[in-house]
Amino acid sequence: SDLIFAICDEITVLNLGRVLAAGTAAGDANAAPAKYEPPPQVMEAGKELYDKHCKDCHGDQGEGHEPAAPALAGNRAVTMPSAVNPIRMVLFGGYSPGTASNPRPFGMPPFSLTLSDE
Repeated sequence: SDLIFAICDEITVLNLGRVLAAGTAAGDANAAPAKYEPPPQVMEAGKELYDKHCKDCHGDQGEGHEPAAPALAGNRAVTMPSAVNPIRMVLFGGYSPGTASNPRPFGMPPFSLTLSDE
């Protein structure tokens, strides 16, 4: 798990570097962060993973299926500069706290044992 947290920290540093390079941290509040364009093979690999593990719950286009699976498209938790929380959610899953009116809330299973770095 130390490796996973190190990777999350590295991604945060890379995202911060993109923001700094775009000038937003240098005082230009209107400058857009530099957009990272992954290579086509990375996008294809991501699509295959999404199709296999995510789209049944989150939808073909990330539109979600409330209340069981929130939308990913446009979701602030996914689009923030830091990728730490989405990575942790994928690796470790997530479950809302149970309440009197919802004692067994829906949750997302962890994928840390299913996915690999390959």
